[in-house]
Amino acid sequence: MVHACPNCRWYTDIDDAICPHCGQPMPEPDPALLEAEEPVSPFWRIWEYAQLGLGGVFLIGLLVWGYRQYNSEVMTGLGWVETAVSTLTTWLSNAPFFSNILLLSLLFWFLL
Repeated sequence: MVHACPNCRWYTDIDDAICPHCGQPMPEPDPALLEAEEPVSPFWRIWEYAQLGLGGVFLIGLLVWGYRQYNSEVMTGLGWVETAVSTLTTWLSNAPFFSNILLLSLLFWFLL
């Protein structure tokens, strides 16, 4: 936690005895404020897990879509692993792919 210096209003760690900005002594923190934690509603916990799950599904879907777009070979036997690794290597060396992924991830996080 942080609190503001009464002299310069600079925010410092709650454990600091003096303000690192102006050097004035910091007041003792109120123990009631230190122990008071606002309970997190179950809805927000579910929402956070849903965002994490949707992000994972989005990334997996993006990788599958990219694999199908850039690789037209049929996956037969164990050769598909080598093909997937070589395709991934090609993607990683392709700068426009990174810019597209960055744009899509920014758009995705903006929507969340």
